[in-house]
Amino acid sequence: MLQKEFLEMIRSYKIAIILLIFIVLTVMQPVMFKLLPQLLKDLSDLPNGSVIQIPTPDATTIMATSLGKFGVIGSIVVIIMTMGTIVNERLSGVASLVLVKPIGKSGYYWAKIISNSILVAISMLIAMAITAITTDLLFDSVDYYRILLATLIYIPYLILGVFLAVSASAIAKSPAVAGGIAILIHFSLSFVPTFMNQDDFVYRISPSKIIDDSINVIMEQSTDFWPAIGGISAIALVVGFIGLFCFKRAEN
Repeated sequence: MLQKEFLEMIRSYKIAIILLIFIVLTVMQPVMFKLLPQLLKDLSDLPNGSVIQIPTPDATTIMATSLGKFGVIGSIVVIIMTMGTIVNERLSGVASLVLVKPIGKSGYYWAKIISNSILVAISMLIAMAITAITTDLLFDSVDYYRILLATLIYIPYLILGVFLAVSASAIAKSPAVAGGIAILIHFSLSFVPTFMNQDDFVYRISPSKIIDDSINVIMEQSTDFWPAIGGISAIALVVGFIGLFCFKRAEN
């Protein structure tokens, strides 16, 4: 079943699209930092000979900014690209044909989540690797170990979007509704805890803290990221099983 999912991703160019979007969103930061002084000079009306001095950020700041800026947009991309995973096949009749085979709804459902999670994780690793190399070439040397660790910490945040989108796709009647439900829940889980005290237990296990933890790792600041990873994992599993329960009760 996983092989079928990956073959479908190749045929639909989903792998290429997600990877390209991830690379553009992350690499954009170091490139913009490099071009910013010249852009300001070209767009300004200062007299000839005037010099615009902008402090050059270090590689650590650039990588932390790239990961931080990616957060909200990246999760939206993940949800949009996966919100029709099940509902589209159900509407087209493909799901009924697949489920006739001895696969079962559970295998079909989890194959969607696992394949999309693998795609998102690998795409994020490649995108951050290319961004780190770009930053290394344009600015200072980067700490590749810390960038790898920060990316691995951040990936569960994106995978939560996969769980939400696929689960909503298993319940909703249209991709738009599935995407709306997933985005609303993801944003609620991400932004509501930001209004809490950072010492509160709910904030420490919330998805929003995982972004801060990832940035802190790049910035070489001490952080305890395990509670947030545990919280995201628990939320994802709960969402996943709720979606499976509803999917099993629904008609094909």
